[in-house]
Amino acid sequence: MTKSLGFRTVATCVTAGFLLSACATTKPNRPLTPQEVALREQSKNYTQTVVEGAAMGAILGAVLMAAAGGKSKDIAAGAAVGAAAGGLAGTYIAEKKKQYATAEAQYNAIITDLENENTKLASLSDNARQVIANDKLEIDRIDKQIADGSLTMDQARRDIAAVDSNRQVLTGTLSGLRKKQKELEDIQKEAASLGGNDDQQKKMDAELTKLRSQIASLESEVDTLVERRKVSRVG
Repeated sequence: MTKSLGFRTVATCVTAGFLLSACATTKPNRPLTPQEVALREQSKNYTQTVVEGAAMGAILGAVLMAAAGGKSKDIAAGAAVGAAAGGLAGTYIAEKKKQYATAEAQYNAIITDLENENTKLASLSDNARQVIANDKLEIDRIDKQIADGSLTMDQARRDIAAVDSNRQVLTGTLSGLRKKQKELEDIQKEAASLGGNDDQQKKMDAELTKLRSQIASLESEVDTLVERRKVSRVG
């Protein structure tokens, strides 16, 4: 495989991956609100699964190797290295061991990462609740105007496209959050090998409990929007 062909091949794979993720949601028929824009930006943190992270890591490794003029066997090796760095719990723990000399520091770094995840999730949840509340009001408006004849069904379908787009973003985000939760739980299991003290383990447990609670609360909120959309007059 030549340098240019190898690079084009992996670059095409990267492009295809981004296109597949980009065309997954319905397009709204109006400009997004600040809350909707923020929700989409924040959701990017949860739309990549552990498996996808490994795959994209492999592609990235291959792209970097090809760009540097590597041979085909070197490109394959770069892909393997990228896959290993794609998000496995063991790799994460190994990286902490490289960064910090003591088990205490390693454990504290993991706890800090969990705290940051909870902070990001809290912000996302706040935006999601605003979007959900506004979307319910929008569905109410559309249903009322259909009922009184001031809105045609064609126009109603166009108006509700933004609601459907938000719903798809929210359900996709929840799916990613569940996978993120599993990844963090796997990290917790791997972290046991570090030998953290009781207080550190309790802090990690508390952060994971908080994460699970936030995800469950957000899921409940999203469910109310999904159910409201199901009974809308718009098919």
